[in-house]
Amino acid sequence: MRPAGAAAMLLGLVLLMAGAAHAQESVQVLSWWPEHPTKSFFAGKKASCVLGVRNSGQDKVNVTYAMANLASPYNASMNLFNFTGQYLGDVPLGPGDETSAEYTIFFPRQLPPRDFILKVSLFYSVNGAYQQREFFNETITIIEEPTWLDTQLIGLYIIGLAALAAILYSGVEFAKGQGWIKKTKAVARPAATSSNKDEWLRGTAADPKLRKRQ
Repeated sequence: MRPAGAAAMLLGLVLLMAGAAHAQESVQVLSWWPEHPTKSFFAGKKASCVLGVRNSGQDKVNVTYAMANLASPYNASMNLFNFTGQYLGDVPLGPGDETSAEYTIFFPRQLPPRDFILKVSLFYSVNGAYQQREFFNETITIIEEPTWLDTQLIGLYIIGLAALAAILYSGVEFAKGQGWIKKTKAVARPAATSSNKDEWLRGTAADPKLRKRQ
């Protein structure tokens, strides 16, 4: 290959890379998770990402679509789960214009509590050609949602109460043995007396039954 041909090919590659970089820089995206600033998410729950999009190029763009996926933390190229994409309304942005949008994703309930890589991309069109901008690519953590009825915690409470009751019983018995607590004696109750006058007169001359017989 002639030097002139090699130089022309190299120049073409440089221009192609510069054009791709310019296309990527034509849209700037800022994102944040208002309810999950620590990047920790609950399995089986929704999470919303707020986008701030700015057209930093010279051509009109249309903000169209957002999509996300989960990848392995050990191999970012290994896709594990695709979230449902969301249509953002095909919002037109002129040069220098800005807009905001919200993209909500649902984390499957069966996700184990561990780290994943979350990737979120924005799709937009420039002069009728669709382009993709990956604006979020970070490690997140899936955590289990705490429940009020935790069986392990209830078991610990029961064991603790049983241990406390045993300590109190042992303390009382020890105090009785040392004479610190006096044992109470049972008090004999007086025999119940009848309030019926006929019973007092039974067998005497004043017994009403004997009077009836006479």
